[in-house]
Amino acid sequence: MKAIFCHDNYYLNKDGATYSRGQFPSQLWPRYLKGIERVTVLGRNAQGTNQKCDIRSDLAKVDFQLFTNTNSLKGLFSSARRQMKSAIQSTVQEHDVVICRGVTEISWLAFKEARRQSKPIAVEMVNCPFDSLWHYGGFAAKLYAPLYFLRGRIMAKHADAITYVTKDALQKRYPSLATIQTVTSNVEIETVTTKTRSRTAPYKIGLIGHLDHQLKGIDTALKALSRLDKDYTLEIAGGGHANQWMEMAAKLGISERISFKGQLARGELFNWLDSLDIYIQPSRQEGVARASIEALSRGLPIIVSNAGGLPELVGNEWVFRKNHDAELACMIEKISKLNPEAFQSVLSANQETAKQYLQGALEPKRIAFWDAFYSYSARVTSKPSKSSLNRI
Repeated sequence: MKAIFCHDNYYLNKDGATYSRGQFPSQLWPRYLKGIERVTVLGRNAQGTNQKCDIRSDLAKVDFQLFTNTNSLKGLFSSARRQMKSAIQSTVQEHDVVICRGVTEISWLAFKEARRQSKPIAVEMVNCPFDSLWHYGGFAAKLYAPLYFLRGRIMAKHADAITYVTKDALQKRYPSLATIQTVTSNVEIETVTTKTRSRTAPYKIGLIGHLDHQLKGIDTALKALSRLDKDYTLEIAGGGHANQWMEMAAKLGISERISFKGQLARGELFNWLDSLDIYIQPSRQEGVARASIEALSRGLPIIVSNAGGLPELVGNEWVFRKNHDAELACMIEKISKLNPEAFQSVLSANQETAKQYLQGALEPKRIAFWDAFYSYSARVTSKPSKSSLNRI
């Protein structure tokens, strides 16, 4: 049995190897290879673009089929998109099952073709496609958001198997008729620390988020910081350009209380998290944020917006309405002033939540899900199609 894995991620072929942008390292693919002969990854070609692809992604029994980016109004009517549709049609025909990671242009085209060819489909609902586009920034993204919402509803409803990263949030917006369903986060951690934290001013607040778009609510964080006194500082880790946020900080009069750490390597990231007093996730869109779970695993108190599955990570009193910087500022001040007993209760609850994302807790669920889907697919594909019945 052969599977297709679909997502619009960028990949770069270089010196006989394949590199990924930001996600999908080589270590990911064994998850899909159990009981499968080969996996063909469909993605976007980073050749000739400014996309940074620095994560090794190639692996034995994994092939890559890359396409020119056509995610634009002009791209919809381009020859490159027609070529991509034709190539996906042939690829689906040559494979047995289709795995759609989220609602992307490539996964949508593969989903439609798999439906047409009656091939089994598994969908990984990793975020809300509407929120991802609506809050990304720009008129074109907002124009596409309702379309992607409808696509998400269709893909979830008609999938043969579906896995959600949230316990409830995405299920409500994108319900499914699939008999094979599970909740398995695409985020996993290795350990949960019980680090003791002192709480004396100044308080260092941390946030992880890419700087080049609006999804992570960096503007909300800056406005909240401006409402707090000089005992509070903010550090932001993540790639991208900080210019617009430095200008905003200057206008708010908080330039001396904010710093940008850039993209941190994994070891550096954990050391930085350990140096913080409070972690915030003021996102406008999330499935379940990797950064928030990693902050929980380091024994940090965290405050999150009500975007996506974030409220599932903490108690209600530490969830604020996205875009409401005044609420965020009040919660930051409140959590920093908790008495020792109440503060330790927050940390203990956070650590228990983090344990749900340990690899040992997640892997059995993943194995059971993919075993069930592949077993179902083997039964379905072994049955003669209507066309073959007509020939008998």
